[in-house]
Amino acid sequence: MSVELLPLAPRDRDEIVRLFSRYPFKAEQKRVQGIDCDRLGQLLWELAEPYFGQPRASAWVAWRQRPREALGFAVMAPHPWHSEVFGHSMGRILHLVNYTEPEAVGPPLLDAVLADARAAGLEHLACRVDGQDWPNVHLLESRGFRCVGCSLKMARRLDDLSCQSGGETPEGIEIRAFEPPDLDTLQRIAADSHTCNHFYNDPGLRRDRVAVLFQEWLRRCAGGAARFVLVAANPDGQVVGFVTALSSTALARVVGTSVGVIDYIVTGREVAGRGVGRALLEAALRSLARDHGWAELRTSHDNYRAIAFYSAAGFRIVASDFIFHRWGPQPREN
Repeated sequence: MSVELLPLAPRDRDEIVRLFSRYPFKAEQKRVQGIDCDRLGQLLWELAEPYFGQPRASAWVAWRQRPREALGFAVMAPHPWHSEVFGHSMGRILHLVNYTEPEAVGPPLLDAVLADARAAGLEHLACRVDGQDWPNVHLLESRGFRCVGCSLKMARRLDDLSCQSGGETPEGIEIRAFEPPDLDTLQRIAADSHTCNHFYNDPGLRRDRVAVLFQEWLRRCAGGAARFVLVAANPDGQVVGFVTALSSTALARVVGTSVGVIDYIVTGREVAGRGVGRALLEAALRSLARDHGWAELRTSHDNYRAIAFYSAAGFRIVASDFIFHRWGPQPREN
């Protein structure tokens, strides 16, 4: 098959929306949450559009000439925040849509992106692909990408919270809103306890810088990026855990109801097994339920306690992703 690669342009919108709308993966999430595939395609185009023409970014479409139709596309862009934290020029492949003719379309499409990444001076690329997208898994492996993790997306409705009996807050523990003096303690708890993450699986990334990445994200959440941050405090007023939540206005347009995201929930090791995490999660869900219909979260596939914890709270697995990293030209070691 003859495939022509051309830079992605605004005039390609209808063809790209069609590709997104027919995306064969995430079927369970679409079914459970009632996601309209046509609206999903339009949304994903909107999310990709800001990267068109961005300096050092890359966007390609693979075309069949007769009949003329788009067979796949890819979008890559630098990641300034990660670059600053890790001290390397880093980027990410935001979209790698390659399901129509994967053997013919995938290799030239990905090779074009990798050439642009080299020209942009990017040392490190990250890419997520659906857990059932085996053609792209094998394609990434063939181009030197390493799998560094698998992420599970879990979701639950919030209109049935009253039907679920919750436990009592552990004795002596107060759940309250975040206050600015709490930030240092939250960052320390995250560095000590939040170690089940794919960044730690990349041998080229310094572990101390991974901890800094999470600390910086917490600072941004506390500064207004999060919808809210709740903390758990012991009788002495010491913070021993926290939860951050986001609001996804983009997903709301797709699902047809507002979606809240449990972004980050961590407790100190000294209170492990005492119900503090459950109390934080229940408080966060009650808060989200005031104006959201769904709650979502992600956790690592090998974080078995977290999976059991969220399942007991009514969440179910609806999708999965593989996360790949690539160092160029060779992976870096510590």
